[in-house]
Amino acid sequence: MLAFSGVLQWRNRSAFSALDPALRQACMRTRKTSTRVCGVSAVIYLPGGWFAFNQQWLDAF
Repeated sequence: MLAFSGVLQWRNRSAFSALDPALRQACMRTRKTSTRVCGVSAVIYLPGGWFAFNQQWLDAF
C-alpha cells in the first residue's frame, strides 16, 4: 500500500490545482502533508521489515 501510494503521489505531483488562490493553497498544502506522511511511514516501515525478516540471518553468524 505504501508503494502504491507513492506511485499515485508521483503521478499526481504536477496535477492541476484549483484556480481560486485559497483552494490552490489548500490543495498544495494537502499534497505536501500527504507526501510527508508517506515518507515518514516508509521510514518507520523499512527498519521494521529489516528486523523482522533479515536481521535473523545476521544473528546466525
